[in-house]
Amino acid sequence: MKRYKQKEYLEDKYWKHNRSIEQIAKEEGVDKGTIFYWMKKLGVKRRTDSEALMIHHSNRIKLPKMNEDLAYALGGLHPKNHHSCNDSVETIIWQF
Repeated sequence: MKRYKQKEYLEDKYWKHNRSIEQIAKEEGVDKGTIFYWMKKLGVKRRTDSEALMIHHSNRIKLPKMNEDLAYALGGLHPKNHHSCNDSVETIIWQF
C-alpha cells in the first residue's frame, strides 16, 4: 500500500513535520489533489488558513511598527492622554 494512503503517515507528515499538502505530494511523486483526496477520505484534519499561513509564510508577514498614531487608531491611546502619557506606546497597548 502507498504511504500516502495511510492515515498515520499523513498525520505525521502534515502535523508533526509541518509539511504542506503540496510538499507531501512532491515527496510522494503524486499530484496534490491525490494527497487532498486521501486526507479527506481518511479523516485527517486540515489546518485552518491562518495556521497554514503562520507555518509556511511566517517570514512574509510584516507587522507595522507601533507608533502613537497606530496605537490611537487601535484604541490603545485616548485623546485626552495622547500627547501627555509617559508610558511607552507598547505598554499602553497591552494595558487594555
